[in-house]
Amino acid sequence: MAEITTDSPLYMNMTSFSIQGSYEVRLFDEINFSGTDRDYREDVRSLFDLGFDDRAMSYTIEEIAP
Repeated sequence: MAEITTDSPLYMNMTSFSIQGSYEVRLFDEINFSGTDRDYREDVRSLFDLGFDDRAMSYTIEEIAP
């Protein structure tokens, strides 16, 4: 689990990401893993296209069963 702090390059700037292996990324639009969340199990080329561009404030990464 991680929060994106204001001094992080990801702060209000995450637009895409790649997932290597069997993982699930959950993005939250508020700190402390709260607010609206979205789950992803595959690479995301454009969070803008998914309506979540520059909104991630915290996230979790969990390994999932293959």
